[in-house]
Amino acid sequence: MENKIKEIVNQNFEELVALREHLHRNPELSNQEYKTQQLIIDFLSKLTGVEVHKTAETGVVAIIKGKKEFYPNPVIALRADIDALAIQDEKTCGYQSLVKGVMHACGHDVHTVILLGVAKVLNTIQNDFSGTVKLFFQPAEETTGGALRMIQAGWLDNPKVEAVFGLHVDPSIPVGSINYRQGPLFASSDLLKIFVKGKASHAGYPEEGVDAIVVASEIVLGLQTIVSRKVSFSDEVVLSFGKITGGEVINALAKEVIIEGTLRTFDSSIREKVLSEINHIASHIASAHHAEAKVEVTQGYPVLSNDKAMVDHLIKVGNRVLGDEKVLERKKPSAGSDDFAYFSQMVSSCYYLLGVANIEKGINYPLHTPFFDVDPQAIYLGCIMQTMISLSYLMKV
Repeated sequence: MENKIKEIVNQNFEELVALREHLHRNPELSNQEYKTQQLIIDFLSKLTGVEVHKTAETGVVAIIKGKKEFYPNPVIALRADIDALAIQDEKTCGYQSLVKGVMHACGHDVHTVILLGVAKVLNTIQNDFSGTVKLFFQPAEETTGGALRMIQAGWLDNPKVEAVFGLHVDPSIPVGSINYRQGPLFASSDLLKIFVKGKASHAGYPEEGVDAIVVASEIVLGLQTIVSRKVSFSDEVVLSFGKITGGEVINALAKEVIIEGTLRTFDSSIREKVLSEINHIASHIASAHHAEAKVEVTQGYPVLSNDKAMVDHLIKVGNRVLGDEKVLERKKPSAGSDDFAYFSQMVSSCYYLLGVANIEKGINYPLHTPFFDVDPQAIYLGCIMQTMISLSYLMKV
């Protein structure tokens, strides 16, 4: 079966690479993936025996049922995110983004074509397997969490999904290898806004006002002590502030400042403790200066945690397809976040990292950067891995 899968992927490899390059030239931001959605539908509609459904406005679900008689007909799902980022593509290549200020800088174009390749393989060998595979082409991973909307639309049910697998390209890993981790892989993320209110006055008479900029500055510095003094180093907390807005003119004290940042944690109790400390420190520093501070928290994606049984399944398939020397454990979780976490909360799941780096070709720039790219060989290996993960799960081989 594995050799047959490799042969089918190899036969369609050039088409998949061309599709990836087309998507890379024509990226679309979160919740705007209409052309991407149509490309996916057009591709899948040419495959007989594949159910195709629109969902979550710009997403797609494909359902492929094996025709081989076998009980109890399990159900597995594979997920690929499809949206791009607001980053200017600065690569020099034949598939550079044609959309100003928008780029597939996180590899979602690669995720998409890998899943299309899986659809092509499964459609070709429908008579050779039993059970059901659901393919989730998910919008808005970078912003509003399209995964949750697909879950709310009922796609984990009817028939009920037993396991979900996903992958993410990783330019720190050489092409041909994968990384896995049992338990937490990606952090939860919370968006923070701290509104600091002071009192405006003439810059020449600061004693008549309360300088919100000075208060905000002290709050930012004070909050740094949370990670260094209020939690253990083993709690793995990242608290960062990337934006401060305030003031109207240079010769007046600012009456209001807004501080914005993110909190990333791997444990819900630690998260609550840190949020409590943020409120405590911000309000008391403000009060000491006769100002006010209000903390607004927008809860982001939860912790993405991998199920042990699903990780064991991944390792088994990876050792078979890539060789055990290419299947490597990631020792520490990443402070990044991903809305695949919603799937992992609902169903036994595994999310793993697919190597795409090739230093000899100069392909090793980080995610979310203007020069990010992938070695096309990763598409070939990703298709085989995701297909074999599915079939091995369904057929219990």
